[in-house]
Amino acid sequence: MATAADFKKLGRWIDLYLARHGPCLDRYLGHFDDNEMPIETAIDEAVRGKGKKIHPHQRHIGEKRLAVVAKQLGKIKDEIRHAKSFDDLHGCIRDFVDEHKLKGFGPVAIYDTALRLASRLGCPPEGVYLHAGAKEGYRKKFKRLLPTVEASGNKLDWRPVPPGWERLKDAHHVENFLCIFKDGEPKSCAPSECCDAS
Repeated sequence: MATAADFKKLGRWIDLYLARHGPCLDRYLGHFDDNEMPIETAIDEAVRGKGKKIHPHQRHIGEKRLAVVAKQLGKIKDEIRHAKSFDDLHGCIRDFVDEHKLKGFGPVAIYDTALRLASRLGCPPEGVYLHAGAKEGYRKKFKRLLPTVEASGNKLDWRPVPPGWERLKDAHHVENFLCIFKDGEPKSCAPSECCDAS
């Protein structure tokens, strides 16, 4: 059972997130919020990272494999462009990756790619996707602070926003928060690390 002290600590961590990490994520995703960017370029940069600079989440995949995935996803650019929701977009990318056995491009890469493209398409996630660090953070630290939130598979329903979490109302910020604070308050955070976060 969560205590008042737990929610006080949560409030302090949310303050820290909103000061350091949230604005960086918004700036990063803002790069993709450009309707003038051709969809092929948006897909390529969503897979690899902004400006074709490989995002830290995708470094382990490698440049060659990322280039293959970007090229392959270009084949479904019309499906991507016409996605009606984040769930549709995420599912479209996930199913294509699975169907074409694009090895090494796992749940985090799929989510990051979908989130970047969702910024361009104007269809942000409505639920909090749990994978890797976000899943760990939810289970280890935050599940007891979210007693009213329903988990469905690897996703948390985020409407209505639970008490104490109102300032992190956007689901993608909650996902990012759960990951960053999975082990408690980060010891340090260089601005470049924050701004590379997806």
